[in-house]
Amino acid sequence: MAKRDSSRAKFSASVIQDLGAAVGHAFTNHALVREALTHSSVKTDEQPSNERLEFFGDAVLGLAVTEMIFHEFPEFPEGEMTRIKSSLVSRETLAKKALEYGFDKFIVLGKGLGARADLPRSILSNVYEAIIAALYIDGGYDVCVTFIRKCFQPDLRALVSQQASRNYKSALQQLTQSHMSATPTYTVLSESGPDHDKRFTVAAVIGKRKFAAAEGPSKKEAEQSAALLALKVLLEELDLGEKDSALLIELEDDEDDES
Repeated sequence: MAKRDSSRAKFSASVIQDLGAAVGHAFTNHALVREALTHSSVKTDEQPSNERLEFFGDAVLGLAVTEMIFHEFPEFPEGEMTRIKSSLVSRETLAKKALEYGFDKFIVLGKGLGARADLPRSILSNVYEAIIAALYIDGGYDVCVTFIRKCFQPDLRALVSQQASRNYKSALQQLTQSHMSATPTYTVLSESGPDHDKRFTVAAVIGKRKFAAAEGPSKKEAEQSAALLALKVLLEELDLGEKDSALLIELEDDEDDES
């Protein structure tokens, strides 16, 4: 697909066809596509912007991604599912998907927004969600989910693999044994909630030092979260080697993803 140089895409038949080819659906409602691609900087009384569709698409995307995670990974607890979903539907990820599928070439922008190559992530992620809404309205849920799966299946598999490789309790134990000749233990500070919705508060303890407490829906998750908190503190305090410094950077990236 040839890249367009124009700063304002015209809604010709070829634009509709090219977008349809990208998402795997032949749109019948061209006005809906026009709305999905119109940024608020050029909104008029006759031509609404994509803000309402972006709102709708956010909900559709959230449901579809949640459904993917829930059905494909029945062993995952709520905390892991939430973490993975947040990463998949983040502004950064959606902006990348918009570029990957060439949606940036079709956005109708106001003249004051600068070069198309420098579009903010917010504009790219919003147009992605607006197109998801248009796909849902014009083609139905199954058509929409097919495209969403195509977009996110590789990312989902990669995240799950990455998640499985992270064991913060093991990492903390390796760090403390190599640098402090100590083995961490975990103490349950509190347990609350009914049987179907328990919450555990746990702290990591190394020697006589108790680290910040963490909460989770199971002892296992709470211990992992407590280990992560202790890891971040110790990696800052200790004289880090190259390997441990890399781990610290990864933990900081994890923290950014959760914010």
